[in-house]
Amino acid sequence: MRAPSEAATPLELPPHHRELVAALSPREREVLRLLLSGHRVASMARTLSVSPFTVRNHLRAVFRKMRAHSQQQLIEIFRGVKPEALA
Repeated sequence: MRAPSEAATPLELPPHHRELVAALSPREREVLRLLLSGHRVASMARTLSVSPFTVRNHLRAVFRKMRAHSQQQLIEIFRGVKPEALA
């Protein structure tokens, strides 16, 4: 058992959230990783070589699948999880 002061290991999510992440497509996970890394829609679009409209569509799918209503709520769900752990 680890001490309470130790940080959570990457992707130490409740089982329910792990199941939801598993339901994301590879592109949706990539958009989620970029969001958790601090990127905005325009930056994600440039990084992925797609339009901002396409990024927003992926974000909407992520919101729906993760049962979140905002980017801030997604960030709260994944607080303490390293974005690269969502690969």
